[in-house]
Amino acid sequence: MTIKTYAARGLLDFRMALKVGGAVIRIVFSGGTMGSNGVVSAKYTTESPAIQEMIEKSPQFESKRVYLFSEKEIKDENSNH
Repeated sequence: MTIKTYAARGLLDFRMALKVGGAVIRIVFSGGTMGSNGVVSAKYTTESPAIQEMIEKSPQFESKRVYLFSEKEIKDENSNH
């Protein structure tokens, strides 16, 4: 399983709406701060491959407004590998 964290470049808070079929998925990026060292971007973390794919195919990701901040592989306890 892969856990990915995405960041919204230069934003303290960001709400993203993704259309999937007839539904709209809302993703909230949070935790951004501003200080003497500049802006720490708002982030969103998910382990869902479906949501990761939706984010990575979104116009916001393609335009680099949203980017992959970190990626971590976690051993699945239920896996026999």
